Amino acid sequence: MGKYLKYGFVMAISLLVGQCLNAQIIEVTKHVLQSPDNNITVNFYQKQLTDSTRAMYYTVDYKGKQVILESDLDLQLDNHLCEEAMALKIDRHAKWCENLQVTGFEIVTKNTSWKPLYGERSEIKDNYNAITIHLVKDDNPIYKMDVEIRAYNESAAIRYFFTENEKGTYYRIMSENTSFTLPENTKAWVANWAQAPYNLLPLKNWPQEAERPLTLQLGNGLFACLAEAAMTDYARTKFKLSDDKANTIVTSMYTPADLISPFVTPWRVIMVGEKVGDLVENNNLILNLNPPSLIKDES
Repeated sequence: MGKYLKYGFVMAISLLVGQCLNAQIIEVTKHVLQSPDNNITVNFYQKQLTDSTRAMYYTVDYKGKQVILESDLDLQLDNHLCEEAMALKIDRHAKWCENLQVTGFEIVTKNTSWKPLYGERSEIKDNYNAITIHLVKDDNPIYKMDVEIRAYNESAAIRYFFTENEKGTYYRIMSENTSFTLPENTKAWVANWAQAPYNLLPLKNWPQEAERPLTLQLGNGLFACLAEAAMTDYARTKFKLSDDKANTIVTSMYTPADLISPFVTPWRVIMVGEKVGDLVENNNLILNLNPPSLIKDES
């Protein structure tokens, strides 16, 4: 009996690998976004994994060099908590981002500046190209989600937006599995808690999860930083290594987040620099991604 079980397991793994290798990009879902100076390129697309399953991916390049290789855009929701999902018998453990259908997109360009109340600069430039990709869940058109992507000259930023519907649907995000697959030989300056000492580690065998922001020394000579912006009413996140994909970092939430649409998840930011100092010089990017001050009388 043992050898038959082993044979069955090997066959199952072989079929799964075969499906992944044969997965095709759905061309009509592919969108290319470039920064204003054309140095940063973000690709978004879906792949058909099986006859009934598709999933979302993205890549990021800088001047033709890979920064983020093909990586997942994914959220895990507890669908059981939605009354509509229960009525429709939607699998509570199904990945939310599987079987989303692209229904349209919008492209926006912004080039403005603003004056901070205090800080390193008297004026901050806010210049980016952005795309919003509209998606709907195949199981029920009530469930809609947008993927918002911005390309700055210094970085790329991605977040998920759950649009409002007539019922103000309640969602529980169990985990945010946005991933970052990096070039080989990349190392990370890992700190395991706030104000912890930093250690330069390869992307394997981390003793614990890493705090953000996370500075990366890419194998191709570039530097990058994974950061977060506009985190409101959401769970603290760190970074962990993927269990099943080499050279891959995954967003890791401390607890589930209970939210009512409309809401947005925090920005996941990929800053890029040719020198490590570029990351510090361009830190105003995080201010641009956060909402403006609500203080009307700043005096």
